[in-house]
Amino acid sequence: MLINEKKAMSDTDYKYTQHQLIIIANALNQLELDLFLERIEQAEALGPLINPTLYRKGAEKLEQVKTIALAAKSLKEVFVKALNTDKTKNI
Repeated sequence: MLINEKKAMSDTDYKYTQHQLIIIANALNQLELDLFLERIEQAEALGPLINPTLYRKGAEKLEQVKTIALAAKSLKEVFVKALNTDKTKNI
C-alpha cells in the first residue's frame, strides 16, 4: 500500500460505526450533564473546606471528569440537533 493510499471502509464496518454513533448519541442524550456539572462545582467549592487533604488527592481526577463532562455537553448539543429530539430542554 502506498503512503497516501487510504484503505476503504467495508460496508460492515460502516454500518457498525453508524450504529455505534447512534448508540452514543442516544446515551449522551439521557445524561443530566448540567446537574452533574453543578455537583462538580459544589465539590470544587466545598471540598477544600471540608476535607482539604482528600480534595487535593482527588482534584486531578475531578478536573479530568469535569473536562469530559463539558465536552460531552457540547457533543450532546450537536447530537440533539442531529437527532431532532425534544431533549433540548435538558441541555
